[in-house]
Amino acid sequence: MADKYSETTGQPRWVAGRAAANHGEHLDVVVADASLRQGLVAVRQLGRAGFAVGAVEDAASGPAPAFASRWCAAQSRISSRSADRVEHLDHLLDLLSQRPVDVLIPAHDGTIEAIRDRRDEVEKLCAVALSDEPGLGGAIDRN
Repeated sequence: MADKYSETTGQPRWVAGRAAANHGEHLDVVVADASLRQGLVAVRQLGRAGFAVGAVEDAASGPAPAFASRWCAAQSRISSRSADRVEHLDHLLDLLSQRPVDVLIPAHDGTIEAIRDRRDEVEKLCAVALSDEPGLGGAIDRN
């Protein structure tokens, strides 16, 4: 697997995916949590619809099937969401600032929580495919 961290800074970086030749630097959508089934399904469906799709996954996770998809234009691994939520989101923000991105789709509860903490920073870089806070709070309330 290609190293997805810069050798000089240790920061995450984008690596070309299988669909990179079909798209430029711009990504229409970035799907976070690419090792989850819903991440693979999102990459596949959005790619088939003609969108340039990037996939991101936690470095501590196992294989990310979405990375192998023929519809994945760019991919990266970032720090573990369970080890350090702040660093995880810092790395995600760094990736989003490296190239133009229209929409971020998070799938894992840990990623969603990290985004909720600093949503205003993420939304300066791209739209987030999550409900506004009142609706989101109700949707994830486990009580």
